[in-house]
Amino acid sequence: ARGGARAKQLINGDWAVISGQFFEELSDKHFVDLYIPPGTKIERWIDWGYSNYGICIWAAILPSGHIHEFHEYPFSRTLPSDVAKNIVKETVNILKRYPHSRVGKSVGDPAMWGTDSGTGESIDQTFRKNGVSMVKGDNQRVLGWSRVREWMAVAPDGIPWLTTSPKCRYIHRTLPSLVIDKNDPEDINTRSDDHAADARRYGLMARPSPTTLTGSSRIVYLPDSVQSMLDVLRVPNTRLSGQVF
Repeated sequence: ARGGARAKQLINGDWAVISGQFFEELSDKHFVDLYIPPGTKIERWIDWGYSNYGICIWAAILPSGHIHEFHEYPFSRTLPSDVAKNIVKETVNILKRYPHSRVGKSVGDPAMWGTDSGTGESIDQTFRKNGVSMVKGDNQRVLGWSRVREWMAVAPDGIPWLTTSPKCRYIHRTLPSLVIDKNDPEDINTRSDDHAADARRYGLMARPSPTTLTGSSRIVYLPDSVQSMLDVLRVPNTRLSGQVF
């Protein structure tokens, strides 16, 4: 095992860390439930797959500048039209849960713009016909992983710029398992389950690098979460009203 991974195993007892792990910076801090205030803009990040998995990730662009992946829809061996219809249904339900929120851009796997020789129609066109319009993702891999790492860095408020809800089980399971390509140490071994990572890369490449937090705004954990209670212990005047303060 590499030094960093081995140190985590011995010092922290983190035996989920594997030799050659691509995202060594992953920790429990990256998998939390954060409060999404009314009116938050939501983006959808999509990686396509049929024989292998594909995924749609719903990411909240929070007022503080953080991004929170809070919902996922993994799919496999599902027709493009059905995937698009399911994404629309999931989105309708999400907007009911988060009043006054709105869907911003949806960023898709560039492979979805290729024309099928049998139907003469691209997956992107099929999606648009079924209510999911997208912008084409940037597929630069090395630069893309660098952008992902920037967003995974811890912000001045002690929380990573990019976080994921533990309820997103597919993301939670696959991200720690990704390993370095032995022929290119700057890239992921594409034989691994990298679909959530790819969707995240497309989404973040369509955004600027994270900026420094300004003012007194900070992220608040869900009121009934363990982390929220710990927050109270650290900051005596912290309220659990579910508001940004």
